[in-house]
Amino acid sequence: MMEKLLEIVELTAGYDRGPVIRDITFSLKSGEFTVLVGPNASGKSTLLKAILRMNKIFRGKALFKGQDVSTIPRRKLAREIAYLPQENGHEFPFSLEEVVIMGRFPHNPLFFDTPLDREKTEEALRNVDLWEKRKERFATLSGGEKRRAVIARAIAQGSELFLLDEPTLHLDLNFQLEISSLLRKLAERGMAVLAVYHDLWLATLFAHRILAMKSGILLQEFSPKDVTPNFASQLYDLNLNLLPEDVHNYRGRFLW
Repeated sequence: MMEKLLEIVELTAGYDRGPVIRDITFSLKSGEFTVLVGPNASGKSTLLKAILRMNKIFRGKALFKGQDVSTIPRRKLAREIAYLPQENGHEFPFSLEEVVIMGRFPHNPLFFDTPLDREKTEEALRNVDLWEKRKERFATLSGGEKRRAVIARAIAQGSELFLLDEPTLHLDLNFQLEISSLLRKLAERGMAVLAVYHDLWLATLFAHRILAMKSGILLQEFSPKDVTPNFASQLYDLNLNLLPEDVHNYRGRFLW
């Protein structure tokens, strides 16, 4: 039986200038890969940050295992929830392996690594096909390799909830597919995974369910099989008349 890990209840959040998202309500269970889609500036990244107490909550709450995240100590929250931001962050002056093992810091804040830390690091690097490059400097990696490296760091953290903001950013199609497949497998092993995707086609291939946001509002939950040209047109304000006639006549899944 899947466990409900996260509950978002009428959450309104944003920044000092005011709310960006309003009255968001949904829940996440272990075993599910949930993808959040929507136009730019619809509040997807803001929602992830609100769950992690990285911005201002005006109303509502985020509950992790029934406990308000605002009452959970920062280090414990870091052990329980792994987060991958949109960009890779600083150009770390470390090797790839050293960057990934940083994901173990919430479990072991001392300045030495344990056999378990090394085991989790190797497992994570093999998951993203970077084990052979573990001794290379992070700064010398390609953009796609850096993206896979920070995903490995989040995997090494060993958290029950995984929040990712555009996990396939900077990746070519092959690695977009591989990372998306990996996220689904992680969910099916017992994690709850919530990821922001811009590629609607990719989301329909791998997600168990899709949450659609627009203008700071959570519109609806969809099954991937329910994503149609009409759904995409309404969500992204597309002018389908600009598409070639053979696309309009296509009766299968709508590909982007």
